[in-house]
Amino acid sequence: MAEAATRHDLDFIVSTSPVKVPVPVVNALPLLTGMGADKVFGSVKELILAEG
Repeated sequence: MAEAATRHDLDFIVSTSPVKVPVPVVNALPLLTGMGADKVFGSVKELILAEG
């Protein structure tokens, strides 16, 4: 994740741990637990469509 802070070609990050970067970060922990995975996918979809 340290590399992500210096890159300028990222639109967003999906991560299981908190990170401080200048782009939106989607919490991916629900993908590991299975609880709330739909919300994660919805957030990713919104970010992709917003960048389009």
